[in-house]
Amino acid sequence: MIRRVLAFVASGALAVIGAAQSEQELRDTEAMVFRAFPEADSMRRIIRDVGREARAELEQALPFRVHFDELGPHTLFVASRGRRPVGLFYLRTEEAAWGFTEIGWALDLELRVQGFAFRRGRNQHMRELERSGFAKSLIGRDAARIRELLAPPAGKPPTLEGVPAGAEELAQTCLRSAMKALLVTELVWREEVEKVADWAMGFDAFPAAERFRREVVPFDETTAASRSLRAARIMFAYGTGRSDLGGVVKTDVQVGDRQFSLCWVVDSQLRVLRVAPTQSWADDELRSACSTFEGRRLDGPALVGNALQPAATELAAVFRRLAEARKTR
Repeated sequence: MIRRVLAFVASGALAVIGAAQSEQELRDTEAMVFRAFPEADSMRRIIRDVGREARAELEQALPFRVHFDELGPHTLFVASRGRRPVGLFYLRTEEAAWGFTEIGWALDLELRVQGFAFRRGRNQHMRELERSGFAKSLIGRDAARIRELLAPPAGKPPTLEGVPAGAEELAQTCLRSAMKALLVTELVWREEVEKVADWAMGFDAFPAAERFRREVVPFDETTAASRSLRAARIMFAYGTGRSDLGGVVKTDVQVGDRQFSLCWVVDSQLRVLRVAPTQSWADDELRSACSTFEGRRLDGPALVGNALQPAATELAAVFRRLAEARKTR
């Protein structure tokens, strides 16, 4: 009987210790989030399970084998300043030559690396690598550009610049971790990340808005052959007294044989306040086509020869259709 009591007390003590450790780990992670995004004043967690289907997609997308189990609950942190989201943070545990290493990844809302930091590990080069030129070279890279470092095109040797001597193996671990962090975030939290990005987009376009209404116009495969507008995510903005301020729209647009992502800001009369490509590599011709639309109505007279005219016409039709649908609700 005494042994049973002692066993019960011991197991209870271990449970308390385990809970305390988990709370401390959470506090440590939250401190990392605020260091990654010093402008943030709040954060929230989104916990999702990585299922077998997501793991299978991950394995197909990675240029290397996954040697350990990715299944189970994962946590994504959303950092915000006031009501505006400012970034994402994802802590991963990676297997390396020196044992398990925990790496926290700061990502922007377009799923590009903003930085990384180690929370736990035994490699002596961790802090040096965090401050290295290698770490700076990862900033702004998405999954495709991280992949270029891991698996360069045929005929090109892998090049890792700015890696401190002795930290080469750890740098490779970081690259694999970065790619997994970006792909898992996209696969597991896709809808949540899009919503968070849309909220930030809304506040950037209409910082004085009191509230927003979100609408998603999906890609319609039945009419894709005749459409320029591939998809649209819209945040309608409202001021005090439910006044209509306008809307900000992120669209995927087909121009010739290329697809671009554009951000349109329009007022309540469908007048274009500004429109710009979200990709930094967009060419001068596209940027010129964007600037020509500023100050014009989406449904105004056609701009002959402007590559974005079909997309603007279709976007105006989307606004009208959503307005009619709202009247009937």
